Amino acid sequence: MKRVMILMLMVAMAASLLAGVEIMEVGRLTFETEVVFYPLEGGIVATRPEGQVYKFWIYQGLQLQREFELRKGEGPGEVKIVKGIIEEGDKIYVWDGGLRRLNVFDRDWKFIRFTSMPKMGSALFIGRFKGVNVFKWGEFDSKNGDRFIVDCAGIVDGDNRVAAAKTEGKWAVQNKLNNDRSFLVSEFSDGRFYTASNTEYKISVSTTDGSSLAPAGLLEKKSEKTSWSGAHQKLAIKLLPTTFKALNPAYVPPLFEIVSSGDTVAVVTNESVLRHKTAIDVWEKGAFVGKVEIPIIFTQRFLFPSAMHLPSGIYLRGDTLWTLHFDEDDDEYNIVQWKIKI
Repeated sequence: MKRVMILMLMVAMAASLLAGVEIMEVGRLTFETEVVFYPLEGGIVATRPEGQVYKFWIYQGLQLQREFELRKGEGPGEVKIVKGIIEEGDKIYVWDGGLRRLNVFDRDWKFIRFTSMPKMGSALFIGRFKGVNVFKWGEFDSKNGDRFIVDCAGIVDGDNRVAAAKTEGKWAVQNKLNNDRSFLVSEFSDGRFYTASNTEYKISVSTTDGSSLAPAGLLEKKSEKTSWSGAHQKLAIKLLPTTFKALNPAYVPPLFEIVSSGDTVAVVTNESVLRHKTAIDVWEKGAFVGKVEIPIIFTQRFLFPSAMHLPSGIYLRGDTLWTLHFDEDDDEYNIVQWKIKI
């Protein structure tokens, strides 16, 4: 009887822990073709290329505030491939991954200047803090005849690239992803830097004063490697884009993405991806408070977004979570606004 009572208490505690966080859909924005989006001015900015221009839509909540275009090109104020939009102070910074330059606009989207950046493989612009740029990028290397890519994330200032975190694995062969490649998962916000290898659930937390990084703890949780059965592999092939095919991965990597805002960190895992769900572990002030599940986000359908350095399609600002989804039934893309309650 005592053992049963203890077991019941443990189950109740577990249920209480999982109930420590709730998520509720507020509403959604629908697009007929694929878009990417970024947090901006308390809302979001959605963008996509159309012909000779890049179109932009700025929303406060779910209300459209402004729509405008930037010309494609190499001239002042023109863009080639938008791979990141970050705001800081009275400026908006637009990373052009095609031209490798950081465009600076004012809050009315009037062009001010651009800064050329060093060559970085598939670089994503993930943050600014006290005038410092933070990027995620790839560097090629070779060992014993094998081709490698080293995933890096850190401070980039002119030609100076300070890799605060890096991980390496085998590069793709003939457009097929190798199963033994490890990916770097990273996030930077509010002067806090989160990095993890995609082989284990161990997230390093660092703080920065704008010039250096200092360790500030770990977010760590045991995670089981999920085996791939034949059915799972068929699902993976269906989920992967046509240009990439799974090369019999031994397991689904535990981590997918990290997003944060203040003391709240949302860790997107691959725990539920085979059920077509996105699982999110929520941490508050370094403590795990619970897990929620939502329909699978668009980029997680690819399973290995770090290989292609895609924008994540999930952002957290305060208690508001924004996610991008693809609706197969209606053949449309939805940006969904959620509220998280801890």
